Amino acid sequence: MTTALAIYAAVVASGGFGWQIYTWRHGRQAHLTVTIKRAYPIFADGTMPSMVSVKAVSHTGHELRATNAAIQADSLEGQTWWAVAKHDLSSIPGPIPAFDAAEAFFDADKLTEQGVDFKQPVRGGVKLSNDDIVWSELTVLG
Repeated sequence: MTTALAIYAAVVASGGFGWQIYTWRHGRQAHLTVTIKRAYPIFADGTMPSMVSVKAVSHTGHELRATNAAIQADSLEGQTWWAVAKHDLSSIPGPIPAFDAAEAFFDADKLTEQGVDFKQPVRGGVKLSNDDIVWSELTVLG
C-alpha cells in the first residue's frame, strides 16, 4: 500500500512539474494572428484613399516587437513587398502590446501600379524582432 501511494505521488508530482514547464515555455512564445483587408481611412482634408491594412493581433501575455510588414501577391508569382517607409497611420514597425494589435497600411493604388491584382489571392505578413514572419491566410481583396 505504501509503495503504491509513493508511486502515485511521484506520478502526480512529475505531471505537475511537466505542466509548469509547458506553461512557462508556452507563455514566452509569440502567438500572433495576422489579417489583411481593404481600408478606406478618411483624412482631415476629406480625402479617402484606398489602402490595404495588415493587422497583427497579439495573443501573448507580453509585448512583441514588429520590425516590418509585407504584402505577398499571387499575381506576381508570390513576390513580396516590404514596407519601405512607415505610413502615418501605421503602428508597425513598433511594439505590439500584450493582448493588443498593431497595423500597417499600404497604398492600394501604388501596389496596383506595381502589378498587384487584388482579384487574385494576396496575404499580409508581419516580421518580428526575432526574425520570425507570421503570414495571414490568402485572401482576395478585389
